[in-house]
Amino acid sequence: MNSFEAISEIELFASKLQKLGGLIVSKNGKYKEFVDLERFALDATTSVFNDSRLSRTIELWFYRYAKLLSVPTLIKLIEKGYIYNPSSLGALLSIADNKFPDSGELKKLASYCIKAQDIKMFKFFGDKKRSDPRWLKYGIIAPIFNLNEEDHFLLKDKKIATIPELKYRKQGFSVTASNILSMREIYPQMSLYRISKELNVTYAYVHRVSSQSPYKLQEVPIP
Repeated sequence: MNSFEAISEIELFASKLQKLGGLIVSKNGKYKEFVDLERFALDATTSVFNDSRLSRTIELWFYRYAKLLSVPTLIKLIEKGYIYNPSSLGALLSIADNKFPDSGELKKLASYCIKAQDIKMFKFFGDKKRSDPRWLKYGIIAPIFNLNEEDHFLLKDKKIATIPELKYRKQGFSVTASNILSMREIYPQMSLYRISKELNVTYAYVHRVSSQSPYKLQEVPIP
């Protein structure tokens, strides 16, 4: 990958993060397409090293929303070869859940997290004594994570209600149903058949979810 491609990928990630509540400005503007949250989370593990504001926003996003992610889907992506950084994944999951990797919902991802050999998140910061212990545990020298900065890096939680990808998961719907509802909201003209192809879900299930009242969606069994 050349430097231009790398910058383009960073900008693309930043535009997705902006769409998902990050208070950052991307040169590409806010992303308008559907964002797959599990792929986004794995992309975050490599993007976190590129810019200090981007990294702070990613940390806080994981702290607030990582528990909405599908652990089985993340594992499936990793095992299929999806590119991610196993060291930063461990640190970000530790920020999301202080019980990680010993217990909690995210524990199953522990075996996919590997400690690095004392790498710097940023060239300008190399003081291990002042490094955040959650990052240092995975071999990454990084500034202290500060939860009090949340309002400077993420939208207020109430405004997240307008973001389809997060809204339905926060309401307690299954990951599959949430993705279908998000696609229906983002692409109101898209056919159910196309949605089933995009999400790799049976047409029958997409139709059932789409025809149900939102309050009954949890009663629709996942195929």
